[in-house]
Amino acid sequence: MGSTGALHQCDAALLASQGAEEELRQREKQLQQSARSSELMHKTLMQRLSTVHDQVRAAEDAHAAALEELRGERREQSRLNQRLLVETSKQRALLLPGARHMLTDVPK
Repeated sequence: MGSTGALHQCDAALLASQGAEEELRQREKQLQQSARSSELMHKTLMQRLSTVHDQVRAAEDAHAAALEELRGERREQSRLNQRLLVETSKQRALLLPGARHMLTDVPK
């Protein structure tokens, strides 16, 4: 029974070795799946980050354009105010002599 016992031990060792080998393959497979999943998640997050960066740049560009437009409007408003002051001064200059004349012609 010595050789039969040795055969059983060899068979048991072979089965254990095959089981360990299968377990090792399963773990490697899980690691590969985990690595692929991690890589996919990383790519997805990088794409989202890139999209957010693009959106921020677009918002900054729109903000800069709005500020420039506002500056232009303020320049135009200032120019129109100056023009209005000049025109008002001219109108007052034209009216003042007439107004003085009208005051001197008022009967007492």
